[in-house]
Amino acid sequence: MRFPFVSVGLALALALCAVVEGQLMIDTISVFTTTQQNNQVDVHALVDKNVLMDPAGFQHIGNDGILRYFNGAGKVINYVRLTRDQMLADVAASPLPLQEKLRLAQLWDGTDASQVSAKQIWQPSKDVLPLRFADPEAFKQEVEKRNQKRAKTPASAGKVIRDVPDYCSEHECLNTEECWHHNCFACKFFGRRPIGKCV
Repeated sequence: MRFPFVSVGLALALALCAVVEGQLMIDTISVFTTTQQNNQVDVHALVDKNVLMDPAGFQHIGNDGILRYFNGAGKVINYVRLTRDQMLADVAASPLPLQEKLRLAQLWDGTDASQVSAKQIWQPSKDVLPLRFADPEAFKQEVEKRNQKRAKTPASAGKVIRDVPDYCSEHECLNTEECWHHNCFACKFFGRRPIGKCV
């Protein structure tokens, strides 16, 4: 039996699409899966590279164990339920000061994201919101302090670009677009901290 050239091409294209779709599905599933190597949680596996993000938005780990993706208007557009181990691994890999890491670890003791309702995920209460939404006036003051500090700090000469995780964590941010300018993935906030860090 002979197939016209167009039919063979179409069949190959469909087969390729099926393979690509299958791989995309596997990749999407795998980013939500953590891997254990040397008893370490793969923090990068927590970030879904396929999630569309608003450049004016950011990520926030709430004290309820939910990693929320906010758009610039403050609406939750996506989320991931984190285990306590994932939360601790993420904060351990963050550039936060040790004292803040310990404070968050203590605050998150007993956190169980599986108990958070859908309503609470999409419409979080004030106590789990990032500071910019929970207390806009305090957030505004912190941003002003940050901007004054930036204006007084001279640029470092000959800065060496390192691997992305180390390089990105040096940059403070208010939204994801600021991080994109540094070739970083997103802006992430922890707890009630007013300023985020690029990841």
